[in-house]
Amino acid sequence: MLSSNAMRTGKDQDVRRARRMDVNVNAMVREHGSSKFMVKLRDLSVTGFRFETVYSVKIHSHIWLTIPGLESLEASVAWHHEPLFGAAFVQPLHPAVCDHIVKQFKLWPTGFEV
Repeated sequence: MLSSNAMRTGKDQDVRRARRMDVNVNAMVREHGSSKFMVKLRDLSVTGFRFETVYSVKIHSHIWLTIPGLESLEASVAWHHEPLFGAAFVQPLHPAVCDHIVKQFKLWPTGFEV
């Protein structure tokens, strides 16, 4: 398992297929056979995302991510370094959908006014 630091720094062991963009989204996750629970979506790409939660989620478990205003998106948990988890979408997001989410929930620098 890669550490979250290795996953975020772009070192040789980084296995990402797409660039992730920082976001700040209160979202919901549900594991198969479980109830939804709150997560904080921290970054997003067309192929996956990183989220933070106080709940424990097993690697390789199938989850459904619900972002406000969108249908649930199926993913598989790829790594964890609690409280952070990384997941890969079962079906990649369309780039326009990914761009829309990032624009709507972009993490703005401190002091930046929109």
